[in-house]
Amino acid sequence: MKTAKSILFGLVILLITGCGPAAALRTIADMSDDANRISSNTGVGVNHGGSSAGGVYGGGTGDMHYIQADDYFISERAFESGWMGVELAKMVQAPAPETKNEGKFMKVEDGNEIWTSYYWKTRVAQPSEIKLGTMVIIMDYAEGDVYIKPKNQEMARTYPWFMAKITDTSTLYQNVVMVSGGYRVKTDNLRVIE
Repeated sequence: MKTAKSILFGLVILLITGCGPAAALRTIADMSDDANRISSNTGVGVNHGGSSAGGVYGGGTGDMHYIQADDYFISERAFESGWMGVELAKMVQAPAPETKNEGKFMKVEDGNEIWTSYYWKTRVAQPSEIKLGTMVIIMDYAEGDVYIKPKNQEMARTYPWFMAKITDTSTLYQNVVMVSGGYRVKTDNLRVIE
């Protein structure tokens, strides 16, 4: 497909500039090199047909929830019961004894920085981990009465998330579980703590 587009583009250049076919092909090659260089630097543009180093869905967008390898979920308090809101953040300074084992985090949504000892690295839940009592982090967005995974990167990185425990798996055959607070959640919207 790329070759067909290149040839067509070359013919357009040939017609517009009046140059010979060799000059048109050199121009195409130069433009193709530029596109590949831009793509390799930004993850945008040329599709290489596989996953990029930035995540399984290409372009550095992260995993299927658009959560990146250096993302954390944070809170100013420990989880006790029911459910608790958490925020997506980047670690600015690692926890250390000098900081009372608190890390400094910058919230992705607004850039505010906080010190906290309540932070979690997560990953998408595997089927074997979806069981009673598992602590999960969930995208706080529902369609009807079921909470669903983020539809795009913007949603994942600006909408709220919450932490809860799986309390009922009787509808697991429908790919839905219930979490503390009585919320029904699609199983593809569950993250577990690493």
